[in-house]
Amino acid sequence: MKEDDFKAIPFFPEKEICATGARLEDVQLETIQALQVWRVMINRTVHLQFNGLTSGEHKAIQHSRGLAVDCFLSQKEGGTNDFRVMSIHAMQALEAGFKGIGIYWNGLMYSYHFDLGPYRFWSASKKQGENAWNYKTLLCDPRI
Repeated sequence: MKEDDFKAIPFFPEKEICATGARLEDVQLETIQALQVWRVMINRTVHLQFNGLTSGEHKAIQHSRGLAVDCFLSQKEGGTNDFRVMSIHAMQALEAGFKGIGIYWNGLMYSYHFDLGPYRFWSASKKQGENAWNYKTLLCDPRI
């Protein structure tokens, strides 16, 4: 991304993207544009996760290509521990342009993985006592 790109992305300023650990030149404008569209659609505050763009350890190769983002919703606005609400917002991400959609349960709250790669839908939860994930279909609440 370039400095001029941020004029059309008011909800995700350069400072916030850099705070994830990502290098701006590695993040694709299309990813943040889709995230911006989704943010407007759901009318909720969206937080980018640290290492949720191009940095960190990821199974999805779209992250290293700048085509994926991990994010979560503001708990102050409610619904972040309600799988039905989170699922509805996830389906709206399809309309915003994302093709890969995942919902994580980390033990405290749900978060999202969105990418511009091939169509894939899943949910995941941390394996108890391990640094690994249990993957399921997106129709299954990963919390259960």
